Amino acid sequence: MVSAMAETVRTTLVLEKPVFEKLRQVGKRRMSATANRLLAKELFGKRKSMFGVLKGKISVKDIKEDAEHDDLYS
Repeated sequence: MVSAMAETVRTTLVLEKPVFEKLRQVGKRRMSATANRLLAKELFGKRKSMFGVLKGKISVKDIKEDAEHDDLYS
């Protein structure tokens, strides 16, 4: 997404009536913020987490005890 501290630029958009009505449904009061959020999501896609994505289910069996790794810290 776009940073909250990003520089702003004023512009005029010509929207089709159904697009305008849908935009008003999503965010009546803060239309610019809503349009920015939706456009940024569509144009830039989802951000990648620096931690990655966890795929699959996690089991308690996957948890390793600290004692198993004590030899690494000796």
